[in-house]
Amino acid sequence: MACNLALSLKHYLPYDDALDVFAVHGVGGIVGNILTGVFAQKAYSGGTIEGGWLDGHWMQVVHQLVDTAAGLSWSFIVTFIILFIMNKIPGLSLRVDLDVERAGLDEAELGFSCYQYHEDVKSSSTSLGKSNNAFGSVEDHKNNRFGNPVQVYPMEQSRL
Repeated sequence: MACNLALSLKHYLPYDDALDVFAVHGVGGIVGNILTGVFAQKAYSGGTIEGGWLDGHWMQVVHQLVDTAAGLSWSFIVTFIILFIMNKIPGLSLRVDLDVERAGLDEAELGFSCYQYHEDVKSSSTSLGKSNNAFGSVEDHKNNRFGNPVQVYPMEQSRL
């Protein structure tokens, strides 16, 4: 539930997480780490801890909070240093030019559009006409999100 909430918050907060890495792994790890302090059991610890909050040892939650803060700090600092160094190396820029981003990274980096329209999809959707489903029809998707026409490339035969 916490990860799902974090996923919905990304539309209101100004951060770029296209693959939802922090919302899933970061929030999931934080919640899991803290809840370990609640549900930890002395019987399963081998005697190394007194158990969690449910065993009456609420200090384990404090230990888990400190551990979470240390882990977040370490991850942030080391990642910041790595990305700072990478951004200074020519050819490893963290952001692409605005024109490349507008044209689409798949065309700029791969040389073709990953959102190709195939003849079989076109022919099956034209018999359905305009659709009001959640995905719309092929006609609704002939332009990219900036209103530019999407170039269609034929699918290549696999060489397997």
